[in-house]
Amino acid sequence: VSSRPEYNLFSDWSLYDVARIQPLILSQAVDVIKKLDYDSEVRARFILALETTLFSKHESFSSNPLLLTIMLVTYEQFGDIPDRVYIFYDLAYHALFNKHDVSKQGFLRKSSTNLDMYELRDIFALFSLFTYSKQMFEMTEDEIHTFLKKCLVHSKSEVIDKDLKLELLNNVPLLMRDGLNYCFTHRSFQEYFTAYYIVNHAVKEQVFERVCGRYHTDNVVDMAFSMNKEVLEDKWILPKINKILDLKPVDTSTINRKIQLISVFFDRIDEIRDRGKKEIGFTYNENSYFLNYLVQKYSCQYHRDYLNDKYHSHDFTYEETDFFELVLNDKQTIMLEELNDFEKNLVCRMGSERYGELSFELIEYIKSLILTNRNDSLDNIENFIFD
Repeated sequence: VSSRPEYNLFSDWSLYDVARIQPLILSQAVDVIKKLDYDSEVRARFILALETTLFSKHESFSSNPLLLTIMLVTYEQFGDIPDRVYIFYDLAYHALFNKHDVSKQGFLRKSSTNLDMYELRDIFALFSLFTYSKQMFEMTEDEIHTFLKKCLVHSKSEVIDKDLKLELLNNVPLLMRDGLNYCFTHRSFQEYFTAYYIVNHAVKEQVFERVCGRYHTDNVVDMAFSMNKEVLEDKWILPKINKILDLKPVDTSTINRKIQLISVFFDRIDEIRDRGKKEIGFTYNENSYFLNYLVQKYSCQYHRDYLNDKYHSHDFTYEETDFFELVLNDKQTIMLEELNDFEKNLVCRMGSERYGELSFELIEYIKSLILTNRNDSLDNIENFIFD
């Protein structure tokens, strides 16, 4: 029995083993290409490219049999595979759309819809956004017709949903049958087209919040960031930063306000053992994960290291020992919201509010960086035009 990884269909089975397919290594990828019924000259050039640079440079694509095949089609038409992920998917879409035509040496593809490449892309991108926002990766016959029909109505297209389905299954194979249901040829296509839609069409902030919520597991936000960073900043990153900044207490002189300052970025306090030594650890919440994501996207590791040194200049060893003995004791962890007044006082004696202060200073720095870069870019454009 095989199943897609996002489904947990076997949890009620008493006896079963899970086997996961390993990614292809170079020799296996070459074997896959050799076995394809494809132009021998194109295959030979592509295999040579795989063995020299392509496989190691694009291992996430070339180690997957389906994406490897799409790489071959893309390579035939464009002669290379781009470094940026979203450009690869853009070229792959162009290749899939045009493949039938170029292989027939002058014969036009018999389209089910007569939509051009850009009309089809916009409609399918809306379909991808619609299904992704609902976390639907597999659809029944009724569901796929309902969704396609809604997208066609929204796009003011006169195409029939049945014809569009055939187009996406046969001529431009972005969908496929999976048993009695339908799914995307590859999940990454759903993510690419979702990212394409939100940065190229007028979409409200609420939609961005819904779609971007899986930024730590999926590729939609990363691809949208590469496609049009300013749109993502305006509709998701800056609004999310502002909501976090609104949680910052104005006055942090009292114990409760200091605990509030910490709890914006941390959920609980844990006992951590490192080489036999016990230490106090603070567990990230969603705001911390978002902040760490921004540090990565805006290359702020150096500034974070600077703030770590700045806020960890004091030794709280004795206070931490008291917290271990009087609070954690036999417990491994305690939630911040469960602390009583005595425990809150011990937390503040450890100077733990510095973790909240550090986090707020870091996210304020990133917001300033975004706005400064934006203003500098606008000034440069103005200078180019009026200089």
